[in-house]
Amino acid sequence: MSPVAFPSRPVRLRPRRGLVGPGLAVVGLVIAMVLLVPRPNAVVRPTADVAAAARAARSQLGFVPVAPVGLPQGWIPLEARVKQDSLRTPTWHVGYRTAGGAFVGYVQAVDPPLVWENTQVVSGPETMSVEVDGNTWLLRNREDRGLTSYVLRGTTTEIIVSGRTGATDVETLIRALHLPAGG
Repeated sequence: MSPVAFPSRPVRLRPRRGLVGPGLAVVGLVIAMVLLVPRPNAVVRPTADVAAAARAARSQLGFVPVAPVGLPQGWIPLEARVKQDSLRTPTWHVGYRTAGGAFVGYVQAVDPPLVWENTQVVSGPETMSVEVDGNTWLLRNREDRGLTSYVLRGTTTEIIVSGRTGATDVETLIRALHLPAGG
């Protein structure tokens, strides 16, 4: 017995009127959800608790990290954490956004090599020394990058305060560190 071939029928397009109503309902629901869900006007960044992070970081660092006290209103702490660079130097990093919207922060390490300092200040040349709250800071600016850096080389601890801002904001952060005079 041989198979029987049946002639194929042309496919008829049937109107899809029954899908128009539900389709419009789905589009309306999506638009309503988009309009009802609140969206921030800007990216919301979490803030850091610098004092708590400093207490927690002591065991990782092997030294007591400094935390600023008494910064002006409007300064927002963006980060406070321990980092270890390619030289395996444990470093305390803290960063703020000033009331004017600029970034300023500091790094702290114990007995870091000179290459560490050069990396932190983007190889900015030493231009002069500045006295702030009884300590002599070396000014190492990279004007071509808009970076202001103050370096305090203490007996064991080195602190670098830098920002893409002017000296006033950098010195405000230095004063809030309440470092003992003489480094």
